Amino acid sequence: SVHGGSVHGGGVDGGGVDDGGVGGGGVDGAVLVVVLVVVLMVVVLVVVLMVVVLVVILMVVVLMVVEFMVVMLVVVLMVLLVLLVLLVLVLVLLLSLVLVLVLVMVLVLEVLVLFLVFLVLALLVLWVLVLLVLVLVLVFVLMVLVLVLLVLVLVLLVLVLVLVLLVLLVLVLVLLVLLVLLVLVLLVLLVLLWLLVLLVLVLLVLVLVLLVLVLLMLVL
Repeated sequence: SVHGGSVHGGGVDGGGVDDGGVGGGGVDGAVLVVVLVVVLMVVVLVVVLMVVVLVVILMVVVLMVVEFMVVMLVVVLMVLLVLLVLLVLVLVLLLSLVLVLVLVMVLVLEVLVLFLVFLVLALLVLWVLVLLVLVLVLVFVLMVLVLVLLVLVLVLLVLVLVLVLLVLLVLVLVLLVLLVLLVLVLLVLLVLLWLLVLLVLVLLVLVLVLLVLVLLMLVL
């Protein structure tokens, strides 16, 4: 009864454990679960890495765009500055040309007016021209004399300045000599003072030696 059908036939060996209990379906299910978990983790890691790479790429693109915008802004500002400088230069040149033209016109008008006046005066009175020439000669002579006097005054001023500078140099040299003498006197006084101090110290030492000798003699 035991060896025939209850234990070895269908109790344990036949279908109890080996066919469907643990060895057949339990281990396979656990392995599938582990494989699925590993696959899911790998997928999640790949997705996270892709997201990180995309974020980094987006940041790099944003930085490149910002840098390009900054460079373009700087270039635009430099171009505007150059255009402004060129505009200012053009305006200055135009104003200079206008001023030169005005000055030339004024000079031409002045020359024409002077020429007409000269012709009128020459046609009206010739003797006035002679007087004017004499007056001009006198004025020229006076101007030459004034210039000569001015030159003499300038020469005198230069001489006075030279004398003043020489006096100042002499005074500076005297002051320097006095300062040197004063420094030497002070040094001599300091040396004498040190000598006096040394003499006093020597005298004090001698007095102390004498006192010690007197005390020794008294003790002995």
